[in-house]
Amino acid sequence: ITPDANHRIDTVSGCGGSLSGNTYTTAPVTADCEVVATFAIDTFTVVASAGPNGSITPPTQDVDHGEVATLTVTPDAHHHVDTVEGCGGTLVGNTFTTAPVTGDCEVSASFAIDTHAIGGTVSGLAGSGLVLRLDGVEDLAVGANGPFMFGAPVDSQSDYLVTVQQQPSS
Repeated sequence: ITPDANHRIDTVSGCGGSLSGNTYTTAPVTADCEVVATFAIDTFTVVASAGPNGSITPPTQDVDHGEVATLTVTPDAHHHVDTVEGCGGTLVGNTFTTAPVTGDCEVSASFAIDTHAIGGTVSGLAGSGLVLRLDGVEDLAVGANGPFMFGAPVDSQSDYLVTVQQQPSS
């Protein structure tokens, strides 16, 4: 018994026989009888895993040969999806869709904390040489009134401190 490509033998019955591999052997035939074989498409398992700070669902799913699997990637609060890889898929929004599945495969998702830019506006500046410091690490020279922005972002939900490192001179 030979199934079509990408299919397998599902069941074979009739004539008191038995199946071994892809060979069906009947019992001694003493009258007309009928052997019936059914076939099923090959199925494969897509296994999903998520790193800390998020989830991917479903964790496993069986997919028929040539079909795609769809997974939902959800970051925890104050985090975002960093990467999703595996099974030749693509991420659109929070939905990861595999390429057509032709074998068991794995999808993995990772997440990163959200960050925010820190800045403000200086007004009433008289003189030059004002230097602001972010978290005791990054210095920013401010030469005129107006908006300013530090280069390094700050992790979401983190405290930060802006200090005057150097007062302006007149």
